[in-house]
Amino acid sequence: MLNLTDKETILIEYLIGTTEASQVVCYEDFFPKEILEKLNVNFQQVKGIYGSLVNKNILTFSNNINGQYDSYEWTVNVEDYGQGEINTVEKLLKEINTQSNLEENPPSDCYVLGREYTKEDIEEAKQMKLNDKKVAQ
Repeated sequence: MLNLTDKETILIEYLIGTTEASQVVCYEDFFPKEILEKLNVNFQQVKGIYGSLVNKNILTFSNNINGQYDSYEWTVNVEDYGQGEINTVEKLLKEINTQSNLEENPPSDCYVLGREYTKEDIEEAKQMKLNDKKVAQ
């Protein structure tokens, strides 16, 4: 389970409520002063908190828009303005941990694009991958 600082938690709560199309922005001119005060930081320090959330795989850096502001995306599906299922920090962390666990330990049977893959299919694919590595060496 990810551990968050108090500042990260406060920023995430704010960002969940301001998400638009899975994107969040870091724009000094529009960043609420009350959030800066609640965090007890200046805007440059807020950018560092965004960076920390990227390092913890909560956000991904998307791009810098005309040198004016940075755009980020959630690593999980956070819907517009906190209206979806992920609308709290706790639910966000639970979903991130669930996805992380699935990546590390995929289920033995799974569906991809409507096709059911059995444990045997997955084992066969793993064996083919091992054989490809041996051939490449």
